[in-house]
Amino acid sequence: MLSALKNETFVDFQSDWGARILVDQSFAAAGVTRRTAFEVNDVPMLLDLVAHGLGIALVPRAATLRHAGIVIVELRPPVPMWRLVVATADGQPPSAAVRAFLDLLPAPESPRSAA
Repeated sequence: MLSALKNETFVDFQSDWGARILVDQSFAAAGVTRRTAFEVNDVPMLLDLVAHGLGIALVPRAATLRHAGIVIVELRPPVPMWRLVVATADGQPPSAAVRAFLDLLPAPESPRSAA
């Protein structure tokens, strides 16, 4: 639960990064306020600050591979999750490779325009 992290100090990405927006939204939805001490613009710097004990960070597991001084602790559900989508050009026929890829995916939802 994210509420267990409410008293922790965070190292995080800058506020306009997608990963930061996801984490901020997840904490807000849980009604938890958190303190971010450092904002960085790259993964290595974020992990270096965490490795030096200056805070904790919520990152995808893959981002922590091959970094000394990092301990991975899995969050219990519910956890922040990316919702990935495939974007294709409207009105243009997809290539054979794109069609084959799209055939592997679940049926599409109604398209939404970026507002």
